[in-house]
Amino acid sequence: MDVLQGLTVALLVVAGLGGTLVVLQKRGWARVSGFSALSRGRPRRMEAVERIALSPGISLHLVRVDGKMMLVSSGPGGCSMKVLGEES
Repeated sequence: MDVLQGLTVALLVVAGLGGTLVVLQKRGWARVSGFSALSRGRPRRMEAVERIALSPGISLHLVRVDGKMMLVSSGPGGCSMKVLGEES
């Protein structure tokens, strides 16, 4: 009986959290990354292709935005970007 009661409580908690997330998402107060764009059938405009850590806190990111490849470097002093060109 204790197992059934614990399982019921766990399911109620998960259902409550899911319901809260749905309400917050409909009101625009929360966003689940990638989920809303895919569910509406819209293609993604931005994609993180690859990331390389050069040292702690310094990294290079290869990003595709609307078919253009960009190289973004980020570090403690800020970040910079270079457009590599159109993707063929």
